[in-house]
Order: sequence, then structure tokens, then C-alpha cells
Amino acid sequence: MSSSRCKRHAKTPPTIIDLDHVLIAIAQCIPVANDVMAFLAALPASSRSRPLTALYQLLQDPRRHVLAHVQKPLDALWPLLRLDRITPAATSLVRDAMPVIPSASAGTLSAARPSDLDALEWLELWSTKLTHYKHVEDDAVYDRSQLCSVLRQCHKLQVVDTSSAIDVPSSIAFFEAVATPLHGARPLAITSSQPAAIVDFILLSTPDWIRRGALKIVFFAHYEILDAQALVLAAALPRTTSPLGVVLEIKNARLSLQSYLALGEALTTCRRVAIELPSTRSKKFRAEAAKRHIRYHYGRTTERTRCLVLESPMDGA
Repeated sequence: MSSSRCKRHAKTPPTIIDLDHVLIAIAQCIPVANDVMAFLAALPASSRSRPLTALYQLLQDPRRHVLAHVQKPLDALWPLLRLDRITPAATSLVRDAMPVIPSASAGTLSAARPSDLDALEWLELWSTKLTHYKHVEDDAVYDRSQLCSVLRQCHKLQVVDTSSAIDVPSSIAFFEAVATPLHGARPLAITSSQPAAIVDFILLSTPDWIRRGALKIVFFAHYEILDAQALVLAAALPRTTSPLGVVLEIKNARLSLQSYLALGEALTTCRRVAIELPSTRSKKFRAEAAKRHIRYHYGRTTERTRCLVLESPMDGA
């Protein structure tokens, strides 16, 4: 009895290199591929689990595992894994490394995948990791409703681009699939160069996304918002309340004074909503904003360019 108790007390406690979940968490916190590779190389081979070993092999020979036209192959593997950039030879390792991959992006359904999975099954396997989705129409045959079903499971999406959707109904269906309550509480950048019907649909859907808890919505970086679209958004926004606070970022806009004022007035009945627009120094805007009790301030975008930020009232902002 005494002997077995002594043996239990003498048992060596595990160290960090014995704890796979800790090693995975450390790797996921390292933003640079070369640094991750150095970290993995420093571990004893016996301490690398299957996911860590697979990741190490991927990063050691990126040119073999990434398509030839990609100029910086390591950047296609870490920290954002580009599923549409990997070679067929990499699919097995990529699948093994999935638990340690922080995030992934997907595009064409013609991308390399394991032979035992079809394109949508492969996409679904990554649903908990996908943060970026760019829809590509090529020779891949797919069922739109099944693709939407998979996108509804991708709750971490931050960037959605349907510029290449085959038609308006498809583009709208894809946006609806990623606008569920479970997609809400995170920044979302949306892009579409499709006809005005899609742009209007997205603008009209914005209040619903805000109510579901979206933190930031970035509109159409490559699509210029004009007065007509700004007025659609202004008409949709009144009395919208964000549970957490939201910024609508319109990066590319050519707007008249009337549009700035219409958007500002729309926010006077909102709560915890702000709109970031290209800056205007119009004296008439400042005068009219004061008359209409429009709240605003000047700031800088993430690209450090000047911007005008329209705000909802203090009691909810």
C-alpha cells in the first residue's frame, strides 16, 4: 500500500511539451510562418502530434505544396490557409494539419481536395475555420442550395465576395446564407460588382445584420457607392439598434451633400450605429448638420486616410 502510494507521488508531472493542446495553442498565436516553423523545429519529434507534424512538413517544403504561380508560397499556408492555392499532393497533409490551422479561405470549387471527398464535402470540413469566401464560377458543377447550406455553417466568415456569381439570384442567395444570427458578432466585409439589384439587396439587409450583432460591415471596396445607393441605405436605417455597437465602413463613395445629410439624419433615430465615409470639409455640411442635430467627427481609416464618421445619438452610441 505504502509502496504504491510512493510510486504515485513519484510520478513526473507533464511538461508543456507533453501537452498537445498547449503546443497547438502556442503555434496558433504565432503570426509568421517562419517563426512557426522554428517553433516546431525546436520541439522533439516525439512531442509533435499528427497535426503539428503535418504542419511542419507543409511549411518545410511550401513550393511542393502550393501551386506554382503563387509567388509567396509560405503566405498561402499560414496563418490563413488558402485552400484554392494548395496542390493535390498537399491535401492529405492539409487535412491532418486542420486542428492547428487558425483560419482558412476558399474560392473555386475546382480546387485540389482529397479523393474521398467531393468539393462541397471538402468545403464543409473546413466550415469551422473559414474566415474568407470568394465565390468563383468555373467548370465546377455544384448545387446552389447545397453550397448555401455549407455557407450557413461557416460562422466565422469575415470576408464574402460574390463578384463572380453567375446571376443575381445566386449572389443574393449566397449573401442570405452568411447573414444568419450565428454569423453576426464579428466584422464582415462584403464585395459584389454585380448589378444594382444585388447592391440594393445588401444595403436593405444591413439593418437586419446590425440587429443580429454585426460589429463592422465594410461595403464594396471595389464598387463606388453613389447617391442612389446611399439613399437606399438611408431609407433602410432609421430606428435600427445595434446590441454591441457597429461601424458601417463605406470605403469608396462619391456622394453629394444631400447624401451625407440623409445618412446623418437616418442615424438620429438609431442606437450604437456609426457610418465611416470619405471625408468632406463642406462648410454647408457643418452648418446643416448643426441644424439637424447630426452627430459626427473626423478621423482616419485603417489605411490612415481622412474620413468622416457619422454617429447615432449619445444615449445609444
